[in-house]
Amino acid sequence: MREAVTIDENEKIIDAFYKMKENNVKELVVVNKQGEYKGLIRERDIILEKNLNAKVKNIVKIFAKTEKEDISEIAKIMYQNDLYTLPYVKNKEVLGIFYIDEILEYIQKNVDLKNIPAYTIMTKKVIVASPQIKISKVIRIFAENNISHLPLVENSKLVAIVSRRDIIEKIFKPKERVTIGELIGEKYSLLENPAISIASKPVITFYKKEKIGTLIERMKENNISCLVEKNLEGIITKKDFLKVLIEERLEGIKINVSGLAFLDSLEKNLLNKYAKSFCNEIKKIGGKELEINVKKLSEKRNYFVIRATCLIKDSYIHASAEGFNFIDVLQTLFDKLKRLAIEEKGYEEEKNLREIRKSLLIEYLKNF
Repeated sequence: MREAVTIDENEKIIDAFYKMKENNVKELVVVNKQGEYKGLIRERDIILEKNLNAKVKNIVKIFAKTEKEDISEIAKIMYQNDLYTLPYVKNKEVLGIFYIDEILEYIQKNVDLKNIPAYTIMTKKVIVASPQIKISKVIRIFAENNISHLPLVENSKLVAIVSRRDIIEKIFKPKERVTIGELIGEKYSLLENPAISIASKPVITFYKKEKIGTLIERMKENNISCLVEKNLEGIITKKDFLKVLIEERLEGIKINVSGLAFLDSLEKNLLNKYAKSFCNEIKKIGGKELEINVKKLSEKRNYFVIRATCLIKDSYIHASAEGFNFIDVLQTLFDKLKRLAIEEKGYEEEKNLREIRKSLLIEYLKNF
């Protein structure tokens, strides 16, 4: 645990922008005049904000905190709220902050990583784009898909990767303080440039069967926060390593849910109800894992985007749904998952039937 970098809720967003730059952090702890905890402001919140002269409290969306020094609990809150830091708060007073790198060090020292392959924690569905995609479009993809890294692919070949950090460093962070007008004007002209102009290369990769202990070291050695699977079958960020500490099960199915910070208690209960019912069904056909990501694109409009990946035997199925009505979105999502699971079951049964027919034919031909 380290000392928290704080900012008053009534300061301007532009001041938060520079404070992040000066302290080399991705998130700031927001407090009131009495020093009481009011939430977190993140880099991604600033990227999406057009009025940098507004007050910090206007864009505070995350209120997660911990009152315990329990590493597993801290990892769970970080993962579910998509955070890289977590304030340690008691009686509204911020006593310090936990960083994800501290959790990764704990994992390396206290968890046996020798037998955990990368494919068990990697995000399986990789979103990619052309190197010529505009930076403004990349920002929209980040926001709509709740991701922070976008591999750039040309002729089926991985050529570079652009991250939220690249955008902050090369678009949003001038070398010295300028007026808000100058900063916004320069920002919007640069956003029309192709992503390849600010992307990182070469891309550091991994194989899906590699053990995750070596991957943590690879990130440290290269001072990066993301690795891409060699064949574009998955992607791993620092947040994915937290899964080894927070494994939960519903009806015997391993489940991970991120983005719960966007939901109220009723919505969380509904999500749990639908997920439990689905897990109960897929365990009958070899279901093993379910991963769900929730995103609310606008607090005011309440527009939900929910994505899910499910492992059934050795095959992955993917589904997504979006809309204004949370119940309708859930219903659509799990209807899609059930339909895909049934199709997967049918394919597996047909495959087994073909194998039986093949074996019978071989036995029949042996008699001639």
